[in-house]
Amino acid sequence: MLCSATFARQEIVMTYRPEIDGLRAFAVLPVIFFHAGFEIFSGGFVGVDVFFVISGYLITSIILADIQKGAFSIVHFYERRMRRILPALFLIVAVSIPVALLYLVQDDLKDFFQSITAVSVFSSNILFWLESGYFETAAELKPLLHTWSLAVEEQFYLLFPLFLIITWRLGKKWVVGLLSLVFITSLAAAQWGSQNMPEATFYLLPTRGWELCIGAFIAFYFAKKDRVAPNVWLSQSASLLGLLMIAYAVFAFDKNTPFPSLYALVPTVGAALIIVFATQSTLAGKLLSSKIFVGVGLISYSAYLWHYILFAFARHIRLEEPGVPLLLSLSAASLVLAYCSWRFVEQPFRRKGVIKRSKVFTFALIGSVSFFTIGLVGNFTDGFAGKFGDAQSRKRVELRKDHERRSDAVRLGKCQFNSKVVDIDTFLAQWDCKGDDSLPELKRIPLIVTGDSHSADKVMALKANGLLPLQIGGAGCSLVPSKMSNDCKKIYDKLYQEVKDDDYYEYLALSAYFTKDELTVEAIEEMIVFWKKFNKKIIFFTGMPAVPRLRDHLQKNLMPVINFRMDEMSKRPEIINLLKSAGVHIVDTKSIFCKINNCKFYMKDGTLLFVEDTHLSVTGARLFGKALIENDEIFRRMAQ
Repeated sequence: MLCSATFARQEIVMTYRPEIDGLRAFAVLPVIFFHAGFEIFSGGFVGVDVFFVISGYLITSIILADIQKGAFSIVHFYERRMRRILPALFLIVAVSIPVALLYLVQDDLKDFFQSITAVSVFSSNILFWLESGYFETAAELKPLLHTWSLAVEEQFYLLFPLFLIITWRLGKKWVVGLLSLVFITSLAAAQWGSQNMPEATFYLLPTRGWELCIGAFIAFYFAKKDRVAPNVWLSQSASLLGLLMIAYAVFAFDKNTPFPSLYALVPTVGAALIIVFATQSTLAGKLLSSKIFVGVGLISYSAYLWHYILFAFARHIRLEEPGVPLLLSLSAASLVLAYCSWRFVEQPFRRKGVIKRSKVFTFALIGSVSFFTIGLVGNFTDGFAGKFGDAQSRKRVELRKDHERRSDAVRLGKCQFNSKVVDIDTFLAQWDCKGDDSLPELKRIPLIVTGDSHSADKVMALKANGLLPLQIGGAGCSLVPSKMSNDCKKIYDKLYQEVKDDDYYEYLALSAYFTKDELTVEAIEEMIVFWKKFNKKIIFFTGMPAVPRLRDHLQKNLMPVINFRMDEMSKRPEIINLLKSAGVHIVDTKSIFCKINNCKFYMKDGTLLFVEDTHLSVTGARLFGKALIENDEIFRRMAQ
């Protein structure tokens, strides 16, 4: 149960607040619908931030109450956390293992067992931060990805009690003051990191800690002896404002919102307002205290655990995005399973009279060691490679080798930026990809190629046909200014300084994968204005047709059933017309590529033309470049 803290005669009194359970429901449902892929809940991920505030409030209230009574025990504290966290978590991991063995391909199975190892020692947030590369499993396909937030909380649970024990003797003002310093430092790091180190900022405790601190501040506020209860009007308006702030973040934020930056103050402050001001007499409190919200809130932890593995395994099994009816059914199923695990797993473990402390610690030790061992074995056997046939293993090796050849061909880390290969300052300092000194056998052409990793494909295609353009770009670098990260802005600034006075380069080719929010008239106009300042003739490549889940199809011997999926831009003629009206030369990538082998993704001898969903293999790039030179006048002229 969730508790609030009020000070009476130097003692914190713990009382149950149903509206806080309702707030849990208000947090978990958007998370479920966001992970289901329902676009209206584009900011549903903020539910996790609401959970962090609730956790910080709850844990601090419990610790303060025990310290105030002189009864705080680290052993007792960790026992309570084990009873709360481990039973349902271990159940989810145990259920996931046989399903993973049945349906995951070898690469994904290896990743899955790595995640089990990390989950067992509450470091999955660190693992998911470190994982990177072209062959990284897509986020929505990692069954245990959502455990990153549990790892953050457990790391907080490990450190925070020790912080209070050490600082408590200094007095509450010192404790709150030091906690405020931690809050300010963490928030500042989150704001800076959301632009400069987004992956680390998203996953790690130092840039998430400030959200938990908000909850801790609330607990200290309730613990004040001289706290004055707010009047009815303030309680009504502030608690309603809190609900509106969370709702706004859920529906207005999306994956392009820098997070957890200052933007995260919207849902977290909203949660704080509800915790502080919502009561049984306020409208917000009455809504959140309703039976349906409290019911979902009670099972919210299990619902959070179940929903993600259901979605992930459904996507693995179907090899395509599930439809709305299935996603709705899985969402409902996660709540049903959540009730069962709450009723028959969570509740029994929380009753001290049913399961004694010694058994809880034994259960925790055996479970953690067992899953850690299983994870290590699965990882070091390369995802239980023996269960896969030779054909799948050969295809896997082929993909890996082509990936390595591709990295060499695009000079990854030297001409093409990737933050996992080199830091931005080193990249810019060593970049020297204008001339022909290193590749004298190639013909230098008056063309600049830039953009994200798809621009590297175009460079590889031209090099494979004897042509050497100027290359600079970066993984994930948008061509729309308002969507560019700081690293990408530095790359484009470097390019501008290099070519603004260089009359040799006549053409500037742009190639990138466009998200839906970038395929708007406003975004394209913004892009045109930005690149026109380079004072070059602009060439624009439309998106490459995609081969969804290529690796999974190959390793499951399902090659004949794969179909191409056309890019979103091909469905938006008004965007193409806008570019043409601005004097941009359009290269219809689809029509160029589909002249090769009738739009198939492999040749008659089985050689792959793609190395992953939208990226060409070395062979595919060579054939694409050949067709481009044959069919586009500008490129044909440069090749002569």
